[in-house]
Amino acid sequence: MMGFSFNGAELKTSNIARNSVLPTAYTCGGYEIDVSMCEKININCSQPYAAFVNCRTPIRLVNGTSAQSGRVEVEYRGQWGTICDDGFDDLEAKVICRMLGFSDKEAKAYGRAYFGAGTGPVTIDEIRCLGTENDISDCKSSEWLSPNNCGHNEDASVECRTEVRLVNGPTQFSGLLEIQTGSVWETVCSDLVDNKTAMVVCTMLGFEGGLYHTDPTTRRNSHV
Repeated sequence: MMGFSFNGAELKTSNIARNSVLPTAYTCGGYEIDVSMCEKININCSQPYAAFVNCRTPIRLVNGTSAQSGRVEVEYRGQWGTICDDGFDDLEAKVICRMLGFSDKEAKAYGRAYFGAGTGPVTIDEIRCLGTENDISDCKSSEWLSPNNCGHNEDASVECRTEVRLVNGPTQFSGLLEIQTGSVWETVCSDLVDNKTAMVVCTMLGFEGGLYHTDPTTRRNSHV
């Protein structure tokens, strides 16, 4: 399937049989408690796209030193905003890192616009997470977009760790090097990987030492 937009709802190409697509479209205001309360419009679905809904809060890191760090921004009611640093600590950082597909180990929270001040609304204030939630919307907080006394000089930021693993090795501490990108695990090409890289990976996994070897079954995978 191929996505064309991301705003909570997406259009994705579909191989669903045409006669299985509902001849009814729903137009909602966003406040309804049931989709049956939305306006229903009879429509002949002529496009090869199916409606796809993502129930996770759209979230991103901005202005960081890498893809794993930056000012936290969330999209709510069609606009991107920031999180106030009041009460924001490593427990909230753990939830955010997991949402973004990064490791929550040693997830670090920063306040006082550590990665620069944002623009737009301060969407969330007084957020309190246990650290085990799947989405920041599951954490306690003030009502989103409610009036607060936070300015962008108090924007919250996080720094996450990359999720790595070793697979298909003879022991638990050796194997092909894989890195998680979003929800997908990808094998690392052996080009440019050396013992220094192996040392970093092994340290991340809690092991001492580390040697790089070429995988005998393929010349494109790294074997640590």
